[in-house]
Amino acid sequence: MIPNDRVKKDETEQLFYAVDSIRTVLAYSNDSYYNATDEEVFAGTRMLVKTLQKVTKRLDNLEYELKQLVFKEAAEDCEKQRSRLAYITNNKEASFLMNSVASRKGSYWIGLYKNGTNWRWLNGDSLSAHSSYWAKNTPRRYSCGVLDSCRAGSATCLYDSGCKIVRNWICKMVANTKVIMEDPTK
Repeated sequence: MIPNDRVKKDETEQLFYAVDSIRTVLAYSNDSYYNATDEEVFAGTRMLVKTLQKVTKRLDNLEYELKQLVFKEAAEDCEKQRSRLAYITNNKEASFLMNSVASRKGSYWIGLYKNGTNWRWLNGDSLSAHSSYWAKNTPRRYSCGVLDSCRAGSATCLYDSGCKIVRNWICKMVANTKVIMEDPTK
């Protein structure tokens, strides 16, 4: 049998190790945690736990939101996180994004909206209504872009949708978060 004082010493060592490990994790987001007191580390841990309680899943530079909002609110939520609703800049990115959505159930807001008769990404780039990214028989009459779990027989997952429907969304982490968008819900 292990003496009681040895158990307490082991638990204390484990606690100090845990605090140092948490300090290191927190320091990745804020250098000031390297020299933080244990109390500051515990406060940072509480903040970290609150952040982790937000039901998200990160994949590369994308964040999939599992709660649901209308398009405009989803775009604002991404902006608060220093990101944007996901947009596509090349075929490799399109393939990655569509494949990752295809492995999930549901549909996700992305940073695509209709400005008059033109489709635009939130970064300001245009998307032709004849683009190969669109699913068959789309776009129709709606004003916001949605990636959906690819429907049977469809090679692409991009659809247009009414902007006031609540959906999950995908944020894309970007360096410059200035959103270039007119409100598609007007």
